[in-house]
Amino acid sequence: MKRCRLKNAHNASRKPSLDEACANALRYQQSGRLDEAAALFRQILAQDGRHPDALLYSGVLESQRENHAAAAKLIRKALSIGGPSPVASANLGIVLAQLGRSGEALECYRQAVALAPHSAEFRYRLGVALCAVAPTAEGVQHLIEAVLHAPAEPHYQRAFADALEGVRFTANDHRVRPLIQRAIDEVWGDPDRLVGAALSVLRASPHIVELLGATAGEPDKADAAALWRRSEVERLADDGLFRAVAVSAPIDDLDMERLVRVLRFAACKALHDAEEFSVDRVALMVTLARQCYLTEYVHAVKPAEVEVVEALTKCIERDLADNQPVTSASLALVAAYRPLAEIAGVDRILGSSSDSLAPLIAQQVVAPAEERRLARSIPQITPITGAATLEVRGQYEANPYPRWERCAAIVPTPNIQAVVKTLFPHHHAAAMPDAGAGQSILIAGCGTGRHAIGVAQRFPCAQIHAIDLSLASLAYAKRKTADMGITNVTYAQADIMELMHADACLPARGFDLVESVGVLHHLADPLAGWAILAKLVAPGGYMKIGLYSETARGDVVAARAFADQQGIEATPNGIRALRQAITALPEENAIKKVTTFSDFYAMSDCRDLLFHVLEHRYSLPDIAANLRALHLKFIGFEGLNENAVAAYRKRFPKDRLGIDLDTWHRFEVENPDTFRGMYNFWCQRRNG
Repeated sequence: MKRCRLKNAHNASRKPSLDEACANALRYQQSGRLDEAAALFRQILAQDGRHPDALLYSGVLESQRENHAAAAKLIRKALSIGGPSPVASANLGIVLAQLGRSGEALECYRQAVALAPHSAEFRYRLGVALCAVAPTAEGVQHLIEAVLHAPAEPHYQRAFADALEGVRFTANDHRVRPLIQRAIDEVWGDPDRLVGAALSVLRASPHIVELLGATAGEPDKADAAALWRRSEVERLADDGLFRAVAVSAPIDDLDMERLVRVLRFAACKALHDAEEFSVDRVALMVTLARQCYLTEYVHAVKPAEVEVVEALTKCIERDLADNQPVTSASLALVAAYRPLAEIAGVDRILGSSSDSLAPLIAQQVVAPAEERRLARSIPQITPITGAATLEVRGQYEANPYPRWERCAAIVPTPNIQAVVKTLFPHHHAAAMPDAGAGQSILIAGCGTGRHAIGVAQRFPCAQIHAIDLSLASLAYAKRKTADMGITNVTYAQADIMELMHADACLPARGFDLVESVGVLHHLADPLAGWAILAKLVAPGGYMKIGLYSETARGDVVAARAFADQQGIEATPNGIRALRQAITALPEENAIKKVTTFSDFYAMSDCRDLLFHVLEHRYSLPDIAANLRALHLKFIGFEGLNENAVAAYRKRFPKDRLGIDLDTWHRFEVENPDTFRGMYNFWCQRRNG
């Protein structure tokens, strides 16, 4: 805690020894010797009950001990005696926030910033408080100031990235632009959550405004050739923010996606016409190819493009077989339509390609080869049987989900109890399992590893066991885990319904935490699968579950019915056709709402969203009944929008803890998009 002496006339008459004693107490406090600090503060206040610094830091100490009401009283007294102080105001804000008095806390942070406008910490506190209510331009501006004043401070960076997820900009702000680019390049937050804010800045950039206008229709070959020669394309090639977005996550905006698709067509036409590609144009093609690979080539393709790419692929394969050089432009163009790993003889360019192609080769050749190698090392610990199970596995072998490029580091916590206490302060610590060292966590249905990696970062002292049906998904997960230097995750292929056959591979005492998010609703019998997982939880241990909402997925159900009516199948061409049909619908058609899902913008993700072979959906009464049947105690939801939580509390003030599923059901009926993603919630195994 930053030290700041409170000054008033009372200070002048104090004995120097009290100030020295206060300084000593503060040193004890800052070094974690709270009992010694408290004793010394009591001695000071016994001699001078109006000592502002002793009152302030006694209040801070009480807050550290979680006596927040007492802390607020002491800090208010310090302010009344010592006068305005940014440090005291900020600390009072922190305490009031802990007491749930967010409006008062916000005003305290405003006072601190008004008194010390150049303080990065106070700007950070105010920005976070504003964005907790709703991400706003004002909140983001304060976080920008915090980052600009302390550009290397990780928690300012994370707060800025978190705020960006809910913010859209209407101008090409020259202060915001480089910070968003840094946030993506340096992974201050998960890139896919930063794309929306980044695209809003890009869409306001003059050169992209011009290009979006030029690509609003479907250009013919002549228009495409002219488009590729435009100066705005050169500027796009130099646009660091566009590159950062395009190589990090699928672009989930219909207009910007169309720009990528039309530019790809324009490059195809230019190469077919034997136009020279500058270094910048090749770099842009590499960027477009990396974006297309991230989407798994979900974009529609014209017959003329297919002809050019097939001919070019044959030419490249012939040149490779004859040890002839292959141009970077040719390889980059083909890579924008199909993975380079599919080109016969492509291994011959490893280590000999230009620097500009190195990221493309790593993405499309080296990484898939590594996944094939890793797949051979992943054990299968249960049988995988049953027609429905095999069908689901087949989908994820063909389309591992979700594919992702990078994810942000998560702040570590000492144990599961600490996370539960932070998320759910009402939950009594006495009901928690012993912390110990080396807690065990099961991720049941880990997919491509992003979930397991996040849990491993969150609980670095725990041993994470991650299972999935799909070997392709597991290999992807294992590669990403190794790339990030994470060593506390063990992967295995397994069927949840057969885990009773895997006793030798599981901890004898059970798991302290079992997480299964977005998985149970794809089982033939979700309740039976949930029951199997519940039996693996240690007494007093926890489960984190994610299930689809029937109410929130009405547009998804309608889109699937639309696909059935059109006779569209779950093939790559079928998925492309359905996407075209949906994007062509009028804006008022409810089905078009599915384009707001980020999953709409990549092949495997879109298949999971609109063509899944097996999906159940739930209501909150369904979940309540399942929890009762499994003898699990509901603790609370995680990850809900703060606005939704505030609206719920206003609508149902009697449910102070937010754990009444009946009233949450009534709230969801009134607000159907509340659980648009999933119901994500924690529950606990009851003892006995």
